[in-house]
Amino acid sequence: MNFPGVKKHLFSVSVLFTVGLGGCSNPGLNGETSSVIGRVSQTSQSDASSASKPAEHNPSPLLVLTYFDFDSAALSAGTTMVLDSAVAKFAKNPSARVVISGHADERGTREYNLGLGHLRASAVADYMLAKGIDGLRIKKVSYGKERPLLKGSNDEAWSKNRRVEINDE
Repeated sequence: MNFPGVKKHLFSVSVLFTVGLGGCSNPGLNGETSSVIGRVSQTSQSDASSASKPAEHNPSPLLVLTYFDFDSAALSAGTTMVLDSAVAKFAKNPSARVVISGHADERGTREYNLGLGHLRASAVADYMLAKGIDGLRIKKVSYGKERPLLKGSNDEAWSKNRRVEINDE
């Protein structure tokens, strides 16, 4: 894959991400590191072995699931319509908190896909912030390719795994 603009951006994000995580590690989080950037909490899986298999992890009730194009964190018109609906739900319940998790398909390195998952989660979080949702109610996490929704090495699996999930915290 040769995407110069995306690679530069992901490299910058990776460097900032690594530097930020290095200063805020907390051993009490079971292999995860956490930080607060601006007003949005962010978490990244720090050890591939601590990522559960899809059938084994028990996510909280799924509120929103959005999909992305290959190697992209851009929000489509359909995605923004879905997010507008989610924003309306959260506006009705001001105490609700959410976890926005970014995912990628299996292609690419672990580091690249963690960065891409972060960009996707950030795009969704930024959209929600722009629509008036308080950043203190949002936690971001990137799982990269570690938690596929659909196993397989084909177009169907790849398209389902390029996603962001928004769950109750």
